Amino acid sequence: MLCTFITADTAETNRSWNDATVFSFWGLYDVEVFGKKTGQRALHWLDCEELRIEPKELRGAFMDFYAHCMTHPVPPLIAAIEKKSTGVTLASILSEMPGLSVRDVGRTIKDGTKADRHIKMQPFIASHQITFTEGAIHAQKCIEHMSKITANATHRHDDICDTAYDAVRIALIDKTLYFNSPGQEGQNQVMQGMRSSMSRKIAAGKKAWQR
Repeated sequence: MLCTFITADTAETNRSWNDATVFSFWGLYDVEVFGKKTGQRALHWLDCEELRIEPKELRGAFMDFYAHCMTHPVPPLIAAIEKKSTGVTLASILSEMPGLSVRDVGRTIKDGTKADRHIKMQPFIASHQITFTEGAIHAQKCIEHMSKITANATHRHDDICDTAYDAVRIALIDKTLYFNSPGQEGQNQVMQGMRSSMSRKIAAGKKAWQR
């Protein structure tokens, strides 16, 4: 695994007829065939959580998801959050967290409509550049959600799909992820120390919330 990261699409309400808040956890890896690298990279959809919560609950919900992601052998260093009302607030809160780089995901005319974005993602799905761990709890939910996305935007929800598009755009289209290379041993040690510190802070924060 080259690196891992989180994409987030936040909602403004907990009402069931609106889109939910979704956090997705991704891993970027080199595709190999018979032990040889093909030059192609793919995304492994490590986890996905769909929540219907109020904006005031966003920080706690994200921290819980982030704490779970931090247990992965390759912890995430980046969280990409859609730049809209509740997302802007969450990104601002998280921006001061050590060990986590927060990226604003903006929507511009260049990105096109939702349908345009979903169409841009199709070639990567068709070429099997998005994978799941067999038997993963979230896999069926994500597959069912993605299968309901329509070109004419008649689908009911696209919150999970939006986190998938953002991951594909960052990792496979724009290729703006950074990850460790063999010459970064010193940086690796620094980042490991930051992760350990953050893990302790998360644990302490959880205890405080439970009091």
